[in-house]
Amino acid sequence: MKMKKSILPVLLAVALATAACTSNTKRQTATLSDDSLYTTFRDPGHEWRGKPFWSWNGRLEKDELIRQLHIFKEMGMGGAFLHSRVGLKTEYLGQEWFDLTNAVADEAEKIGMEAFLYDEDRWPSGSAGGMVTENPAYRMNFVTLYTMPAEEFKWDNDSIVSAFVCKLDGIDYSELERLTPESDMTRYAGKTVLKFQHETEKCSDGYNGTTYLDPMNREATDRYIYLTHDQYEKHCGARLGGNIQGIFTDEPHRGGLFTSHESKTDGVTSGIHHIPWTPKLPKEYKKAYGEDLTAELPKIFLRENGERVNDAKWQYCDLVQTLFLKNFAQPQYDWCTKHNMIYTGHVLHENSFSNQVTMQGSLMRFYEYQHNPGVDMLTEHDNSYWVVKQLSSAARQLDKKWLLSELYGCTGWQFNFANHKAVGDWQALFGINVRCHHLSWYTMEGEAKRDYPASIFYQSPWWKEYKYVEDYFSRLGVMLNQGAPVCDLLIVNPIESVMSQVSVKSFNGLGASAPEIVSMEQKYADLFHWLAGERIDFDYGDEEMMGRLSSVGKDAEGNPVFNVGHASYRTVLVGNMETMRETTLKALQKFEEAGGKVIFAGEAPKFVNAVASEAPAQLAAQSIRIDYAQKPIVETVKSLIRPVVQVTDASGNDMKNVFGQVRQDGDRYYVVLMSMDRGRKFDSVTVTLPFAGEVTLWDCKTGDVWKQPTVSSGAEGSKILTSFEPNEEKVYTISAASPAFARQMPVITEKSRISLPDTYDYTLNEPNICVLDVATWQIDEQPAQPLTEIMKIDQAVRKHFDLRPRGGEMVQPWYAEKTDGVNYQKPLGVLKMQFPFDVAVMPSDTLFLCLETPDRFTAVINGRKLSMEQSAGWFIDNSIRKFAVPTNYLQQGRNTVELIANFSRNLDLEALYLIGDFGVELKGIQRTLTKLPAKLKVGDIATQGLPFYSGAVCYQIGNLPKPAAGERIMLQMPGFDGGCIELNNDYAHQICGWAPYQMDVTQVAEKGDVAQLNVVLTRRNTFGPLHALPARAGAYGPWNWRTEGGSFTMDQYTLLPAGLTQQPTLVIDDVK
Repeated sequence: MKMKKSILPVLLAVALATAACTSNTKRQTATLSDDSLYTTFRDPGHEWRGKPFWSWNGRLEKDELIRQLHIFKEMGMGGAFLHSRVGLKTEYLGQEWFDLTNAVADEAEKIGMEAFLYDEDRWPSGSAGGMVTENPAYRMNFVTLYTMPAEEFKWDNDSIVSAFVCKLDGIDYSELERLTPESDMTRYAGKTVLKFQHETEKCSDGYNGTTYLDPMNREATDRYIYLTHDQYEKHCGARLGGNIQGIFTDEPHRGGLFTSHESKTDGVTSGIHHIPWTPKLPKEYKKAYGEDLTAELPKIFLRENGERVNDAKWQYCDLVQTLFLKNFAQPQYDWCTKHNMIYTGHVLHENSFSNQVTMQGSLMRFYEYQHNPGVDMLTEHDNSYWVVKQLSSAARQLDKKWLLSELYGCTGWQFNFANHKAVGDWQALFGINVRCHHLSWYTMEGEAKRDYPASIFYQSPWWKEYKYVEDYFSRLGVMLNQGAPVCDLLIVNPIESVMSQVSVKSFNGLGASAPEIVSMEQKYADLFHWLAGERIDFDYGDEEMMGRLSSVGKDAEGNPVFNVGHASYRTVLVGNMETMRETTLKALQKFEEAGGKVIFAGEAPKFVNAVASEAPAQLAAQSIRIDYAQKPIVETVKSLIRPVVQVTDASGNDMKNVFGQVRQDGDRYYVVLMSMDRGRKFDSVTVTLPFAGEVTLWDCKTGDVWKQPTVSSGAEGSKILTSFEPNEEKVYTISAASPAFARQMPVITEKSRISLPDTYDYTLNEPNICVLDVATWQIDEQPAQPLTEIMKIDQAVRKHFDLRPRGGEMVQPWYAEKTDGVNYQKPLGVLKMQFPFDVAVMPSDTLFLCLETPDRFTAVINGRKLSMEQSAGWFIDNSIRKFAVPTNYLQQGRNTVELIANFSRNLDLEALYLIGDFGVELKGIQRTLTKLPAKLKVGDIATQGLPFYSGAVCYQIGNLPKPAAGERIMLQMPGFDGGCIELNNDYAHQICGWAPYQMDVTQVAEKGDVAQLNVVLTRRNTFGPLHALPARAGAYGPWNWRTEGGSFTMDQYTLLPAGLTQQPTLVIDDVK
C-alpha cells in the first residue's frame, strides 16, 4: 500500500474549491475489465490483507521475529505494525530495537509483506515511553475548579489562574464577581468562591514514572518527534517510505474534559472538575476571540444564570482542538509527508459525541491530518456504526482511499471465526479496508498474556486456518472499493451542539449524564438506523470542514449539488442541532437559493456560533420542514435521492436489519448487502435492485462467481429471491452481461436427512492439559499461607516486599532494567509454592511440566527434584517451556509440584501446566488425573475429561451412505463451540468458520472413508480467566484475571463449553 502524497491542509480549501465540478462522483476509478476484477478478487494482494498489531513484548530475538513474520504470511496477512507492548525487555528505541526493526522490514519486503512502525512504547502516543516528559515543561496540564465558602478561601499559591465569588445553586451561578489577591473576603459571607487552579498531571508507571505530554505545546511535540521519528530516520534510513511504509499513532488526545474517566495509561486523571490546559492558552484565546479566557472560566465550567448554551464553551472546545491539531497532529503529518511515510492510526475515544468531546472534539477534523485515517473499534458488541461512517465521510470528502480500523481488541480467547466476521463485516461495509488486528503477541511471558487477549497468532489453535478469514475480508474489500458510492445525502454532524453546552455535570466517565446530551446521542443513533435500515447511503459533514471545503455546483444533469471537498450531495439534512456555525448557515442559504434541497428535521437550531439567533429558523422556513421521526425522514429523503435497494422478507416486510452499500464504476454497479442479525436465518427474501442488467453473485468466502437467477428483470431493474444466513453478506454486480467466467448456479433440492450418532471415536492434535494455578505458599520462614490463586499470590508477595503490583500499566521491564537494574533483579527472599493435584489413574505415557522462566525456579515433585537443565521445547507459546516428568515421580492420590525461587521484582509468578495422555476430572477446583475417555459424546468436552484442553478435537464420522448419481451429501453442524470447524480428509479438505455450518462429504462417502470432522477450539479454557464471575465479560483486559469479591471464585473453574456441542446431521441433496 504505497502512499500518494496528500495536499497540505493549508492549500486544501483553495484546491478543492477549484476542483468542484459538475459530476456527483468527481473521481471515478477506471473500470476494471471482468477478467482483471476476477483475478484480483480470487487472490487479493497484500494491500487488501490484514496488518495486525504485532506485539513486541518480551526479550526480542531476530530469528524468532523472522519465524513469526512467516507465520503472518501463512495466516494470509499482508503485513504488520511493529508495536511495543507491556512486557518489552529489549530497550525501546535502543540500537538493538532499530536493528531488529530493519531486519524485519527487509524480510517483509522479501516475502511480499508490508511493515509499519508504531510511534510509542505502549500507548497513548506522545511521550516516547516517558522520555519526552522527563522535562516537566512538556507534561500535560489541567485547570481544575475548586469550590468553597468565601470564608475559607485564601489566595495561597501561584497556581491560581483566576478566582470568583458568586451565588451558586448546583451548577448555576449568578452575581459573579472576580477576585484578586487583595480582595477582602469578609465582604462575601454566605457566598461561594470558584477557584480555578493550574495543575500538572501526576506521574505514573504507565509512562515509566512520568506523564503524558502537553499536545498543545509545539515544543513538546517537537521533542517527541526528535526522540521517535527522527531516530527511526537516523537508524532506518532509506527504508522509511520504502519497505517501512508508515507509522501508526495510537490514542493521542488533548486531555480529559469534565470526565471522571480514570486511566493513567490514557493520561486522564480522575475528576470531573477540570479541563485541559496549556500555558499559552489564554494568549491563543485572546488572539482568536478577543476575550480573556481566565475571565470566561466560570461560563465554561458552569452555567451563567442557568443558561445551558454559551459561546465561551463552544469557543474553548473549538480552540483546544485546533491547538491539538496544529501542534500535535499536523507536525507529524508533515514529517511523514516529507519522508514519504503513511501517517495512520487513530485518536482516543470515538464511540459517541460524549466520547469525542471529553477527549478530542470532532474526530472528523483529525482525519484531515492522516494519510490513512483510522478508528478503534474494541470489544465484540460495540456497534457504534456511525464512528466508521464519520471516518468514511471525511475520507471521501478529503479523497483518502485507505481507512484503518483497529479491531478485535478486548474480545477474549473464546472469540471465534464467526465473531471475526461479524465485527469486521459492518466495518468493511461502511468503509474500512485496512484491518489492524488487536493483537498478535511475540510472547505470552508474564504479564503479556493478559494484554487484552486473544492473541491472533501462533498461540491460537486456529492460526493455520486463519487464512480462510483473511481471504474472505480481502475479497470483500476489493469489491467494496471499486468505483464510488452512490451517495446523495449529507447530514450536518451536530457534535458542536454538545461542545456548546459542556459543564462539570455533562458527563459520567466518557458517557453523557446531562439529559439533553443523552437525548442527542439517542436521536443521532436513531437517525443512523432509520437510514441504514432502508439502505440509504449518506455522509456526515463536519461544520468546521464545511466552512473551508464546501461550495455549490451542478451535477451532470444540471441539478444543484452541495460539494464538500471531493464529494457532492443532492440533499442536506439538518436536525438534532442546538447551534450551527455561521459558515454552515451561509453555505446552506447559498445551496437553497441555487435550488438545492435542504431538509430541517425537528426544531431548527436556536443559536449561531452558540449565540442566540433567529437566522436558522428563517432558513428552515424556506426549506423542507419535517418532524424528527423515522417515517417523515425516510420518505422525504427517498423522494429526493436516487432509488435505493429494497429488501423484504417472506411476508413482504422491509428488512431493516439488512444494511447495504451501492457503488458505481462506469457501467457496472456493485451492491453489497449484509444481515446484521447474528442469530437468525431468513428464507424467501426478495431483493429489488434498481439497475438494469444481468446480476452476478460474488462469493467472498470461496472466490466463486455465479450467475444470479432473477425473478424478474427489465429496464427498471431486477428482483432476486434469496436467503440470508445469520450475519451473511451478498455481493452482487449488475452489468450489461454477466462475466464469461460466471457459472450457472445449481438447483439444489433436499431429498432426505439422516440423524447421526451422539458418540464418536476421536483424536486430539495436542496433549491434554491440567492447569495448576492454585497453591499454598510461604516467604522465607514466615507462616505458610493457604491455597491461593496464582495472581493473588503474585500480588500478595509484591505487597509483602513493598513492590508495585503488576498490570498493564506497570513500569516496562526494559525501562526498569535500564534505570534500576540492580534493584530490579535483587533477590528479596525465598518463595516456596506447592501446587496440588491428584492422580486416580497413572498416565501411560510421558508427562510434561510446562512453565515460564524455568531458570528462576527449582521444581520438586513429590519430594523429588525435577531436572530442568534441558527443555523438551515449548508448548503453545515460546515462553512456556516443557520438561519431561518421569512416570515414577507420580503417585496415586495427592501429588504436589513445589516451586522454589529467590523472589525479585523481575520474577513473574504464573500458572503451571501438566500435559500428557490423561484425562482430568474436576470437583470444584480439585483436579484429578484419570484416563482419557474412549469415545466422546456430543456435548461439552469440559465435562468429559478435557476441561482445560484447547487444541483441536477430530471426531470420526463413519458409515456414510453412498451417494447416488446427481446426489451430494452435506454434513451439517447445528452447533459447536470453538474457533472453527474443518473437514480434515486431505482430498476433501474444507474449513467452515460461520453459518451455514455445513461441509460437503460426498467424496468421502464415495470412497467409503470416515469423515474427519475437526473442531478447532480456542484457548479460553486453558488461559481463562478461570476464576472470574460471570464466566463471560463484555470486554477482556488485565483486570479480568484479578477480580475480587463477588467477581472472583475459588470454588470452581469458570469454563466455557467446548467441542461438538450439538448432534450433527447428514443432508442428502439432489443437484442439477
